[in-house]
Amino acid sequence: MVTHCIDTSALIKAWQVDYPIDNFLGFWERIEGLIAAERLVAPEEVLRETKKRSDELHAWLNAYKEMFRELHEEISWKQPRFWGSFRAWLANGSCGLRPIPW
Repeated sequence: MVTHCIDTSALIKAWQVDYPIDNFLGFWERIEGLIAAERLVAPEEVLRETKKRSDELHAWLNAYKEMFRELHEEISWKQPRFWGSFRAWLANGSCGLRPIPW
């Protein structure tokens, strides 16, 4: 079974731009299904970040606290090195993706 990890920017873009819940309820029902099946997770930081950026999304996510995972120190320590390598791979353009500009 594949488990996906989602970040704040993906949730906010989906909620506010690409799939507003009023227009795409089916999308958010699928997200609920992934959460219930333990196939969609996010670091706890995502819940804290959404509180600062979208009251509505934060309230929706609060109903699904089981999806949020503690970011362990070992992962946190390795994260900058991973993103540095990943950004270099994106920057060369061979993957067809663009890096996030921040």
